[in-house]
Amino acid sequence: MDIFDALLQTVDQQSRDGELPDFLLPPLAAILTAPDQYRDREDLLRQLLEQLRNFDPYAGSGCFCDSAGVEDIRRTLQRLG
Repeated sequence: MDIFDALLQTVDQQSRDGELPDFLLPPLAAILTAPDQYRDREDLLRQLLEQLRNFDPYAGSGCFCDSAGVEDIRRTLQRLG
C-alpha cells in the first residue's frame, strides 16, 4: 500500500470514529490531494501516519504511552508545510 493510500485510510477511519478534530482535516486533505508535492518527504509522512494511527485526544494528559495528540500532529503538519 502506498503511503498516501495508508494516510487516506487512516484519516478516514479516525474521522469516522469522531476523535480527530475537524480543524486537522483541511491540512491533511491538502497533502492527500497533492501527493507529488510531498513524495520526497516520506520520513515525515510516515511519522504523520504513525501519529494518526496512535491518535488519542487525551495524549499527554498524564499517561506515559505511545499515543500522539493534536499538538504532535500539528507540529508534523507544520514541518510538512
